[in-house]
Amino acid sequence: MTDQRPFLLYVTDTEGLGGAEGYLRTLLLHVDQQCYRIGLMLPQRDATRPLIELAHAHGIKVVFFDAVHQDGLNLAVVIRAAAILRWLRPVMVHFVLAAPRRCAEIVLAAWLTRVPQRLITFQLVMPIPRFGLLAGWVRRLNRQLQFRTITQGVAVSEGNRQLLIEQYGFPEKQLRLIPNSVDVQQFQPQSPACNLRALWHVPLDAPLIGVVGRLSYQKGHTVLFEALPQLWKAFPNVHVVLVGDGELRTQLQTQVVQIDTNNRIHFVGQQQDMSGVLATLDLFVLPSRYEGLSFAVLEAMATQRAIVATAVDGTSEVIEDGRTGLLVPPNDAKALADAMIQLLGDTATRHRMGLAAREVVVARFNQQQMLAHTFALYNQQ
Repeated sequence: MTDQRPFLLYVTDTEGLGGAEGYLRTLLLHVDQQCYRIGLMLPQRDATRPLIELAHAHGIKVVFFDAVHQDGLNLAVVIRAAAILRWLRPVMVHFVLAAPRRCAEIVLAAWLTRVPQRLITFQLVMPIPRFGLLAGWVRRLNRQLQFRTITQGVAVSEGNRQLLIEQYGFPEKQLRLIPNSVDVQQFQPQSPACNLRALWHVPLDAPLIGVVGRLSYQKGHTVLFEALPQLWKAFPNVHVVLVGDGELRTQLQTQVVQIDTNNRIHFVGQQQDMSGVLATLDLFVLPSRYEGLSFAVLEAMATQRAIVATAVDGTSEVIEDGRTGLLVPPNDAKALADAMIQLLGDTATRHRMGLAAREVVVARFNQQQMLAHTFALYNQQ
């Protein structure tokens, strides 16, 4: 007998794993498969294998579409995407984008093939750079036409929502604010994992700070490196773990050789037990140059970690400076070092901020709330 459940297709053109992909993973794990047949369209890459394996394990149909929108609109890609959508016949396509113009060809194809519901979650929105008068006008028109093919948009922070409306021309009536959130049962206070320190070659008595995020320009690792000499003057035995991977790994490792002769900086790659990783840190640091709403920050807050982060977009919306963490300006190595020194030297304040941070996440950024608000959009016609 033919399966009569409507087909819901998730789409991403990701080439690696980060916050947007973690969000997509959460949707795949919690969407109601009794109501929908589920599909996932994405490029086939080594880095996307965990998403592909997850989909296969949960009976989700995987469709490989190896086209990543970069420069200009590729009409051949639009035609290929339209052919696939006509074959799949989804009633809804939910795009999960790491930037507003990603998946542009598939977005257009979904409109051309009249997919009834076309939803986008924007995980990261950056200010638009200045262009010449004509180029700026053409690009603005292009964006507005593309976004008017969408039936519903989701911004994950208020800062990103404002950018989408004011600079990208996304229709305000079709844009919802649904902040990123985390599983507060999975991420909760626990004892430090001493085995991780041994695995990372970090002494048990050494203060440990950690950065969780893709090794990319966005995350500001080089700003942290610039701040470390000042930090080491105050706390010579501080160790640093960099959790994640990315395109700047080789460049950052080369820089570490120049600034750290005592093997105090550790590249530990992707980690499976993130709650255990966070519990092992004395201080969580996120020196990002820009953010949507960082899952890593929310996970650190839920795990009751003290936090030093940059006052950018969604981060400044969830961290109250002086109460749930310390905020510093982006690209300011001295301010970053001063804040780390302040918290490493004050155990009581770290504890107080960690308690307050978890209270905020439980009240405002609980994953169940995010999922309920997101899946409610699926029922809107």
